[in-house]
Amino acid sequence: VVLSADWPQKDAFLKHLRDALAKAPARSAYYPGSDARVEQACQAYPDAERIHSRVLIAVPGDPDDTAPEPALTTEYFGPVLGVMELSGDARTFLAAAVRTANERFTGTLGANIIAHPRTLSALGDTFEQAVADLRYGTITINAWTGVGYLTAAATWGAFPGHTLDDVQSG
Repeated sequence: VVLSADWPQKDAFLKHLRDALAKAPARSAYYPGSDARVEQACQAYPDAERIHSRVLIAVPGDPDDTAPEPALTTEYFGPVLGVMELSGDARTFLAAAVRTANERFTGTLGANIIAHPRTLSALGDTFEQAVADLRYGTITINAWTGVGYLTAAATWGAFPGHTLDDVQSG
């Protein structure tokens, strides 16, 4: 989750996120090794918040940082959720979020953008350009990228251009 540190509803959103994680039914690990990767996340982020069997990580949000960040480069296949805050008004945040997602995140399968329709309208061409600049195979706006997988007519797979030595995802 990448969100604006300056968003007035940030704290309320994070409270609802924590509440949703707390209320979700417990599930057994689905993928082999998931439990070990969850523990790796907790070791990499000693301040990680445990919410029942789930882990919420505060990921450092410096868009100019180039150091590898475990939460941005590890596919945990388990109940680990990273939250990164980036500063700025809607336009500045959006540009930083796109740059961060493109340059620091491993994997290019899908990106979900969640925003109020009035915000999207106010951003206008800036928003359209941000979507065009995202290097992801499936991009959804106020929807889940999994719909692209479930819909036979939609594209599904990583952003084009990866090599066999660096597939990324898809």
